[in-house]
Amino acid sequence: MMTINNKKGRYSPPDGSRVWEYIATFVCSIQSLSVGCFIGWMSPSVVLLLSKDSPIFVDHDDISTIAAIGAVGHLIGPIISRPMIDKLGRKKALFYGSLPLVFCWILKYFATNIWMLLIARFLGGLAFGASISVGPLYISEIASAGLRGMMGAAISVTFNFGLLLAFIITPYLKIADSAAIQLAISIVIQIALYFIPESPYFLMIVNRETEAETVLEKLRGKLDVTDELDIIKSTINNGGSNKETIGLIESLKRLFSVRQNYRALIITTLFIIPQTLGGFVTIIVYGHVIFESAGNTISQNVGGILIACSKIIASIVASLLIDRLGRKPLIFIAGVVAGICDFIIGGFFIIKEYMEIDVSSYSIIPIIAAMGLVFAFNIGFLGLHSVLIGEIFSTDVRATGTCLLGAIGGIGGVISIKMYLIIVEIWHIGHSVPFFSFGFAVIATTLVLIFITPETKGKTLAEIQDLLLK
Repeated sequence: MMTINNKKGRYSPPDGSRVWEYIATFVCSIQSLSVGCFIGWMSPSVVLLLSKDSPIFVDHDDISTIAAIGAVGHLIGPIISRPMIDKLGRKKALFYGSLPLVFCWILKYFATNIWMLLIARFLGGLAFGASISVGPLYISEIASAGLRGMMGAAISVTFNFGLLLAFIITPYLKIADSAAIQLAISIVIQIALYFIPESPYFLMIVNRETEAETVLEKLRGKLDVTDELDIIKSTINNGGSNKETIGLIESLKRLFSVRQNYRALIITTLFIIPQTLGGFVTIIVYGHVIFESAGNTISQNVGGILIACSKIIASIVASLLIDRLGRKPLIFIAGVVAGICDFIIGGFFIIKEYMEIDVSSYSIIPIIAAMGLVFAFNIGFLGLHSVLIGEIFSTDVRATGTCLLGAIGGIGGVISIKMYLIIVEIWHIGHSVPFFSFGFAVIATTLVLIFITPETKGKTLAEIQDLLLK
């Protein structure tokens, strides 16, 4: 039966409705699609920019700089978004953090020299850093406990659709034309972000309890949200925020001095190691170059599209499994498969580059292994990382923790992206040594993560904090 609130004159099903919860998650996730377009632009553009008919003259060192400057923006983005998260709110931090991406595509549309591309990539990196800092935080605070894993993984799904879109349109269009398409997408997303509700956690922290209750009623589709509101209050009070935001210095002190907080930081930081130094970033940024070096009969553009499709399938599978299998099994599966795929790619190139054996008949192997690698990463490390960031940090340090992780990821990305092409093309070491190193890094990190990561499936944020004390 439907119940009615006479004062408000609204009907509500007794079990509630998740419509607004799904809408808010969808809009937040679609913002990740635009970021995926930005990340996916680089790999096919490497081939375009190095070609003889490129509109902008660049060499391999320039390419590595253009790729790495995006990671520099990724490093700074979380630092800028942190005060916005606590002062303006999660919603406005998402909105303003996404704006640099609009200007990124405008600059790429008009780009006539390398400096315009560098500025554009930096601005896009800022938006990327803000997105990965705010998006998981926002979804973790609006999603109900039973759906939080699936909704958190939705960010990875839409990111991968953006990557696929970039891999499809960028190789076959002029730089300006592909930028115009992606600019239009970014503008639509900015408009949609304006209409999503604020996080009830943030509203409670800044002592706007009535608004928090109204937002929670909207998200859950029912009028009685007293129990969940009490849980939010308890979580905030146990986190030590006392319904008011704390400064950066105090937040950092709590992050490194409270057991739950520094354990959460260690776990989520370890996830960054395989992401930046495990082959995933390398495949996404330089996949077209790697496939070309392998001598595939399949074009590097088709190879890139296959990689993006693999990521999409994996992220959808992960979103369905994350609240069924749990977090730890997915970490184990991802680590084992990704490590094996790194060793396969490294083995192929050591035979080709150092033994000088003709492996042209087997040139499809690196693409298949790369597909397996990105599939594994999206099953485990990527989607899980976004979910865990929102789950295991206590309320008072969640904003600072997510921003710090974004900065750490940016540093790792700068090193990985800048150095890879230098090692392969300028130092002439080849692709084999980096991929063997990636494999060892993935396996070692997986073993540690399996041991220290708590199982958070189906747990409330308050219950997760209790787990971190054990």
